[in-house]
Amino acid sequence: MSNFFEWDQAKYSVEVPKMDLEHQAIIACMNKLFSLSESGASSAQLGRVFTELVNVTVKHFADEEAYMESIHFADLGKHKLIHKSLLASVMEHKAKFDAT
Repeated sequence: MSNFFEWDQAKYSVEVPKMDLEHQAIIACMNKLFSLSESGASSAQLGRVFTELVNVTVKHFADEEAYMESIHFADLGKHKLIHKSLLASVMEHKAKFDAT
């Protein structure tokens, strides 16, 4: 079975190894969730991976914002808003999953 999303170093690298690894961890969780869903995994299995995706995403956003702050990234405020929106979307999907 193919992955939902393939990491392409040339396209997606931000040239910060720690951030690239965290991006890859998020993608790995998405791929695991997709694969489990496609294979008819139980709600419990899906729920565990979904929770892992939420946790990895929350940690990554905090790490990335701290890194951006440390380098005085000019668009940090804008990037925080993007993170907030993305996290809200992930949490909305998680809430819908939990409600089923």
